[in-house]
Amino acid sequence: MALCTAILPGSDCWFCLVTCTSRLIDLHSIMVSPQHVLKKLRRLLPWRSGTSVLVSEIMLLAFLLYVFAFHTFERQEEPDLEVFDSVWVAFITMTTIGYGDISAKTDAGRISTIAFSIITLGCFSTVASQLITKLSDIHERRVKGLV
Repeated sequence: MALCTAILPGSDCWFCLVTCTSRLIDLHSIMVSPQHVLKKLRRLLPWRSGTSVLVSEIMLLAFLLYVFAFHTFERQEEPDLEVFDSVWVAFITMTTIGYGDISAKTDAGRISTIAFSIITLGCFSTVASQLITKLSDIHERRVKGLV
C-alpha cells in the first residue's frame, strides 16, 4: 500500500486493485520483474516464432503502460475514474472499436492515446492474423486426419 501511495499520491491502491483482479498478469511483478511475466506470456501463446512473441510482448507492455498513463492523466479531470474504465478504454482503442463513452480530455491523455493507437494497430492486426493462421492450420490438419 505504501508503494502505491508513493507512486500515485491519493490513489485507491491502483496497483493492488489491478493485481487482485487480474489472474493472468500481475502488475506488481511486471513492475518488479518484467522478464518473469514475459516468460509466462510465452508459455500461453499458441505460436513459438520470435517475431510473434516479440510483437505480443510489445502489445502487452504498451497496453499496460497505456492503462497506467490514461488512468494517471485522466484522473485529474475525472476523479471518479476507475481502473476498469482505463482498461476498457485501452481495449476499445486497441481493437479499433472506439465506442467513445470514455475519452481523453487532457492533452497528455490524448497524446498517449495517439501513441498507443499507432503502436497497437500494427501489433494487434499482426497477432490476430497469426493466430487465425495457426488455428486454420490446426483445423486443416484435423480435417485431413493428421491430428
